[in-house]
Amino acid sequence: MADGRLEALERIYRPGSAAALRDTLERWDVTLVYVGPVERARYDITPEHEARLADVLSLVFDQGRVRLYRRRG
Repeated sequence: MADGRLEALERIYRPGSAAALRDTLERWDVTLVYVGPVERARYDITPEHEARLADVLSLVFDQGRVRLYRRRG
């Protein structure tokens, strides 16, 4: 189950494209993505990366430096 998980996290937090992000979320059955200070530091999340997340996911929580996104559909 954990095989490929680290790579999947990289593809989620630093997506190359909307299609790749959708594929990864679907493959791993991810419905929520948490973005907080630890994730921003660990995955070097840039505003561009987060904009790609927002293109594919719906923002459901935003307070301070914490955002929670939900997969659409």
